[in-house]
Amino acid sequence: MLTSETIGVEAVSPADRLSMLELMCAHYEHVDVAQFYEDLDSKDCVIILRHEDAVCGFSTQVLLTKTVSGHKVRVHFSGDTVIEKAHRNSFLLPLAWGRMMLAELHADPTVPLYWLLTSKGYKTYRYLSVFFRDYFPQPGRVLATRERQVLDAFAGHWVNGRLDREFWIVRAAANGQRLRAGVADISDAKLKNPDVAYFDKMNSGHAKGDELVCLARVSDENLNPFILKRLVNP
Repeated sequence: MLTSETIGVEAVSPADRLSMLELMCAHYEHVDVAQFYEDLDSKDCVIILRHEDAVCGFSTQVLLTKTVSGHKVRVHFSGDTVIEKAHRNSFLLPLAWGRMMLAELHADPTVPLYWLLTSKGYKTYRYLSVFFRDYFPQPGRVLATRERQVLDAFAGHWVNGRLDREFWIVRAAANGQRLRAGVADISDAKLKNPDVAYFDKMNSGHAKGDELVCLARVSDENLNPFILKRLVNP
């Protein structure tokens, strides 16, 4: 049976931490073990996907708050995310993540909330069109001044001087972490999907580990209706 749970990072057992690292290494090249654990410990919580008690997927999460141009802003940042191939068609982990964001939104609806992620592969990028009506980047979409201010304000948390602000790409470091061959390769057949084709166009260096910066405003109005319904009515 496939299950998901969301727990504080401090509650993740040593065995589960090791399982998460092993999943990362199975899906990514050049994983720095110390950096992985440091990144994990900097997060608030982790969504863990299990099959018969074994960890088969996870996503690390943190909620950050800053004052941007005199106004309080919250950003929900998704970090390392991996799901074993056998369970990638399951929507269990994305729904758990969506319910977490919805709870954050409604806990303080007067403070704007954004979802921020950097995507090395097209599979994560495609969640944007599934969950949201409007997001960046998408075809014909220009980054608004306010969104640029938000990204600039939070950039220090998620990038180490490699952010190309012209194209909103986090450039890969030499021998940096990247997806292993076969995990999220983009074939000619996959390019027939508009979302995949657009991701490939915007992040042509994804194979070497470049990451596409993505941002979406989290609100009841911006969530796709069928998603909002599933989040509210499990």
